[in-house]
Formats: sequence, C-alpha cells, structure tokens
Amino acid sequence: MTMKKFKTPAFYSLVTIVVFTGLMVFGLRRDPNLLPSQLMGKPAPAFTAVLVPQGQLSFPPPNPDKRWTVLNFWTTSCYVCREEAPEWQNLFQSWADRQDRPRIFSVNIQDTPEAISQYRKAFRISFPVISDLSGRISLDYGVYGTPETFFIDDTGLVRYRLAGATHGTLILAFIQWLKENPQASFVEVTKGFWDVKARL
Repeated sequence: MTMKKFKTPAFYSLVTIVVFTGLMVFGLRRDPNLLPSQLMGKPAPAFTAVLVPQGQLSFPPPNPDKRWTVLNFWTTSCYVCREEAPEWQNLFQSWADRQDRPRIFSVNIQDTPEAISQYRKAFRISFPVISDLSGRISLDYGVYGTPETFFIDDTGLVRYRLAGATHGTLILAFIQWLKENPQASFVEVTKGFWDVKARL
C-alpha cells in the first residue's frame, strides 16, 4: 500500500501563508530602528502643507545658514508623542534664535486641524504644526509608526530615521556624530546612534 501524498498545491499554499505570517509577527516585534529607511542617503522629499494654527509651508524652506534639519512625525493618539511634547516645546523655544542649532519641523499625521489645536492647547505648544491630513507626506517618507524623527543634513540628504522617543541632548550629539562620519553605512550609523545614546 502506498502512502497518500499530502504535499498538494493547497498544502504548499498553507505553508507559505504560515511562514509569511510568522515573518510579519517577527518583524513587528523587532526594533524598527534595525530596518533602514528607504530614503537614507537620498534627498528629503519636498512638499507643501498647511500649518496649524495658520499659514502654509513649502518644505524644504531656504537654508542659507546650511543648518541640519530635524523632521518629527507624530499623532495625537500616540502615548510616546504625548510624553515627548514638552521636550519638543522646550527645543523650539531654546533653539529658535540659535544659528548653531538644527532647524526643527513638526509633522502631524492625519489628525484634523481641530484635534491638533486641542493638542497644542493641552500641552501648551507654541510652535506651528505641519498638517499631513491626507497622510501623503508620511507616505512619501515611509513612516510606519510614531514618533519617527528624520535627520537631514545641510545638503538636504536624509542621513537617518529614528523610531521612538528622543531628546535635545541626544539630537545634538547624534548630529555631531553624523557630521564626523559622512560616509557611514546604515549599520555603522545605527551602531553610532546607540553608542552616542549610551554615553549620555
């Protein structure tokens, strides 16, 4: 008697689905900073967007001082973003008139202007917020979670994308590391970030 063969096309399809699902779960549990941004080493995508409470911004704006740029993506429902809100407010206030500091831009993803206004009031935020109501900007930047912060050099190239919380001292120290290592690979930059963070 011969054994019945179970390795049918349906069997292989089931195995494929199981393996794919397992890889997805594994990927979601990994540190997102281990996944390189598709923009690393490429020009930061340009966009034009509405500001809250008012106005409009064309990004990137003129940069005659050749300063680095920090682009932070967040949502009102993000718990970590709420914890970070006072830190970003402090950065905007303390760095506003200092030419030796990076430029900071805050991008909200898909919340209504009303929700952003309520958030600004609740956390006493004085700086304008870029409204990405359609989600187009975050899509162009490959954002898949919040908060995410992009480090853009003085030539307009994306040097790194950081997923998770950060603070002013870390931002400055890491930008200095990036300046000193302009040719670093993604692996080297990631290691450099954690080395910088560990020293602070």
